[in-house]
Amino acid sequence: MGLRVVQATGSPITLGQAVVRNFLRFIDGMPLFTYCFGLTSCLATKRFQRLGDLAAGTVVIYDRIPPLPVVALPPPIAAVPLPVGLTANEMRALALFRERAGLWSDGRRAEIADQASLLSGATGAAGVNRLMAMAHWVQEKRGER
Repeated sequence: MGLRVVQATGSPITLGQAVVRNFLRFIDGMPLFTYCFGLTSCLATKRFQRLGDLAAGTVVIYDRIPPLPVVALPPPIAAVPLPVGLTANEMRALALFRERAGLWSDGRRAEIADQASLLSGATGAAGVNRLMAMAHWVQEKRGER
């Protein structure tokens, strides 16, 4: 399940802590009114510790880090020079468009690119591609300085 029990400091638990923790498992699992003590202790502590964990000074942690999803890289973009001079803020906006474009849907990218159609000379997917190429050129030129 990817879980591990450690001391509150993060070090491995001792044999005594394991015994205390598992002995109190009986109280945590008792039905009727005593079951409420175990549930209440889990809900009352910020680490959601059961009675056995509180008595033993232990914490349950995630042991495995889930793998990050693999995202395909976009195809290389040929840099296209800017047709007009831009201010520093406009160039920053162009670079931010390129950086954030992967977070948006195709429709949202096209909608934003349409706002800059005077600069790119195109709308829709063609406008997005043209703006991405211009942003690539801007970032390449900054790297040469």
